[in-house]
Amino acid sequence: MKENALAKISVCIAFECTLVEIVNEYYLSFMEQKTNVLQQIRQAFSSDWARGALPNMPSEWMGFVPTTMLAYECFKDGGLFARRPELEKEACTDIQGRLLCKAFHEKPWKYSFCRIVTRVQENYFEIIDILSGERFELYSRGVEKTIQDLDRSILFGILRFWNGHCWQTYSHLSYYTSFEDYDLLSFAKALDATCTDYADVYRVLDKNLLQFLALFCFAVASKTLHQKQNLGFFQTTCSCTELPLEALSKDFLITNVQGVYRLELKPYPNRMLVAEAFWAPKKKELIVETTTEKLAHKIVLAFQKHGLQIPLEPDFNMGMPMWVAIRSILQKELNTPLARRFAAPKESNESSEDSQAADRLMILLIDKWNSRQAHDIKELAALARIDLKSARAIERALRKQVGGLL
Repeated sequence: MKENALAKISVCIAFECTLVEIVNEYYLSFMEQKTNVLQQIRQAFSSDWARGALPNMPSEWMGFVPTTMLAYECFKDGGLFARRPELEKEACTDIQGRLLCKAFHEKPWKYSFCRIVTRVQENYFEIIDILSGERFELYSRGVEKTIQDLDRSILFGILRFWNGHCWQTYSHLSYYTSFEDYDLLSFAKALDATCTDYADVYRVLDKNLLQFLALFCFAVASKTLHQKQNLGFFQTTCSCTELPLEALSKDFLITNVQGVYRLELKPYPNRMLVAEAFWAPKKKELIVETTTEKLAHKIVLAFQKHGLQIPLEPDFNMGMPMWVAIRSILQKELNTPLARRFAAPKESNESSEDSQAADRLMILLIDKWNSRQAHDIKELAALARIDLKSARAIERALRKQVGGLL
């Protein structure tokens, strides 16, 4: 692969000028002037959630995103490029241009979440798409630059195009130190409840690209750790007509409130390491919730020991940074007892922007606590764009909720 990579890198470099002429100067200009796609993008930027979430983005990101979205809409499977083949004659005026357009027809552009498998050469990598499982070769100066400062195992979000020999990145790329693969599935499910598996995430992304790009707000948010475990929300829901409560009492502390049984796994660790289940006999439903993947496996094994067939893998899971991202970007809450317990306190008359400011402050506080850094609440309040009185109230409430265990 290494020897072939050198030849392919030469091809990639040779196509760079042609790419600008065809994509930026012709097709994207055509879309700006002759279609309403740019207007739709601007409307998306002016939506309520965007006004609250996107100001946190770096200024250079805000410049790249409209271009990224225009290019995606143009060259994706079924995009304007495929629908208007007659435009090629005017766009492709030389053999390089015709070769590049031929490659675009062979393989439409894709947006991918991926990780590096191997760094073959400078700027050249073997990559795996973490959602589809596809492996491919990629030329990217942006990826090379990013891994000089960050670990190679980080997650990337890239818009890529096929040049006939390998894939190349186009425009802005995102990177995430705070998310795991399953976080993206949870984000897609929060956008579209019909999304059921990793393979379906790109269908949701196709209609909600800006929301996925906005995840860059949380690119380097610290994972919340307790006793070296990543904290998050892990949930499994299954039908259950009856439970052997007496037998289960050996492994669970069982209480009954208004006909709903709460089963807490013994020994109940602490306020951060939670493993519990809620059984509603009338609904014939059992909800299992934990705050770590390790506890999710442990509580399921405890149920299985008593003959209950519960999947070992949770059907819904996300880390704390993704939970905050969903609240901030999608303005949605996880309607579960466990998520409500960790939610930042909110006033009944609080606006959407106030809510997002509270979420931003919570991220900053968790980052500081997680890294054992001292902090000035006045400085954090200014960064989160929230008044000092509210910031202090949120800090007190959050400390009380997590028990000072971060």
